[in-house]
Amino acid sequence: MHNLLVMNDKYKLLQTKSQVCKRLFGIDFVQWEDVPAKVQNRIAQYLAENSLSKRGINAELSIPNQLLLTFEYLRQYPTFLSLGFSYGISESYCHKMRAVLAEVAGLKNPEQLTYREVKTVIIDVTVQPSERPQKDQQLYYNGSKKYVIKSQTISCQKTDVIKHCRVELQGRKSDIRIFQESPLVIHRKIKVKGDLGYMGIAKTYARS
Repeated sequence: MHNLLVMNDKYKLLQTKSQVCKRLFGIDFVQWEDVPAKVQNRIAQYLAENSLSKRGINAELSIPNQLLLTFEYLRQYPTFLSLGFSYGISESYCHKMRAVLAEVAGLKNPEQLTYREVKTVIIDVTVQPSERPQKDQQLYYNGSKKYVIKSQTISCQKTDVIKHCRVELQGRKSDIRIFQESPLVIHRKIKVKGDLGYMGIAKTYARS
């Protein structure tokens, strides 16, 4: 396994071919160089505050390669099996860096939308095929589209800017239920527009 990890050191290869960084991972290499140190500092801070939470951290795969794995997943949506084989690690490990990266990048959903900020929002769900999970398969099964993960976005109709995003791992859950369980508070004056997946939303938002 150690030899495989050395062979699959994508960060080392990227340093010699930095011009392909944007195409492969969705970020310029100059921007990328600042990310690993910030993530490393955040992880060190977390471990200092939670000394018993070191389980699951793979010391053999470097922080830069962990991040490249995450960026590759978000950019290209390969299967976890494919990623695990490519980086020489277990497929179950492939999802562990996203939360830290989002925190470091300052990607936080707002707790509420005000009428001053936006007048009309469009709400919709996209469906992403997923591998068959090892446990609780019925929670992910979505009929004809089989195993899926749903992502709900709420965007401003005027500017097309996404104001809120919620990822629902249980792909079987209905669109309206995902919306109802979201912690986001939308001002009562804001118009809310959605497709037939949001039938019944008017009970909560009269201007929908």
